[in-house]
Amino acid sequence: MTDSKDYRQYLELHFSTIQETLGRIEAQTKKTNGRVSELENEVEILHEKLVLHPIECSKAKEISDLKDDLIEYKFLKRHPTWTIIIIAFFVISLIISSYGTFSTIANNIKTKDMQDEVHEIKETIK
Repeated sequence: MTDSKDYRQYLELHFSTIQETLGRIEAQTKKTNGRVSELENEVEILHEKLVLHPIECSKAKEISDLKDDLIEYKFLKRHPTWTIIIIAFFVISLIISSYGTFSTIANNIKTKDMQDEVHEIKETIK
């Protein structure tokens, strides 16, 4: 079965789809990392201003909120490989489960057709 040309084409098609998806994920991750860097720079600037004006800084609450928001993105920035691996795992799991579902549906249709044929044969024998 693995030597079949059709099977290899099938696998190449699915692996190329996975490669394209991973490429888009990587591009989006890089874009997100750029945005996170910009936000971190803004936090740095606001933090420096806060140090200069610790008592009457109107942005102190916003700085605190920005730091809280950046905690989630820092993990993605520090560990982009793990992020891609986790997303790839879910994509591959989705493809495998979809294949299993479709093959089960196809088998059910075949079984129903065979049951209908057996029923017709029994009817003709009677």
